[in-house]
Amino acid sequence: MIVWAIIGVIIIAGLLGYWLYLLRLINARQQLQHQQRKQTLDMHRDRIAQSVETIAKACFAEQCESSEAAIRITQLLLAYPEQPARDWSKQYPGLFGLYQAIADLPTHQARMSQSKRERRTQDVYRLEQEKQFAAQVRGELEDLSEFFTAGAKR
Repeated sequence: MIVWAIIGVIIIAGLLGYWLYLLRLINARQQLQHQQRKQTLDMHRDRIAQSVETIAKACFAEQCESSEAAIRITQLLLAYPEQPARDWSKQYPGLFGLYQAIADLPTHQARMSQSKRERRTQDVYRLEQEKQFAAQVRGELEDLSEFFTAGAKR
């Protein structure tokens, strides 16, 4: 009888040891996954920050029109992972306003299928919108460039 009790205690102790070993493995794997997710998120933030900075610099150097910058930057900001999510449109109303004004204009193949007159009319409209938002967009691009340079990537 005592022999069976000792054997039972040994079996239970072995199972407990194995359970603790598996628990440590699971914990280590979860920590590794958490670190990998954080690293991936940081890389994504860095890529977005670098892209915003590049577009802003191109806009300052007049290598990129402000309407193109507004289209690209608004989409990048909307994809920027943050918790809690930030309302970028309130913080940068000029960029988002310009984006909203020109968002419905056709691009690529749809634009090429239009007549020259329609394209010119849309170009005039786009340029008017760029002029209307020019000062505000330039200031917001400077703010964004500072924001991402100052360490928002973290």
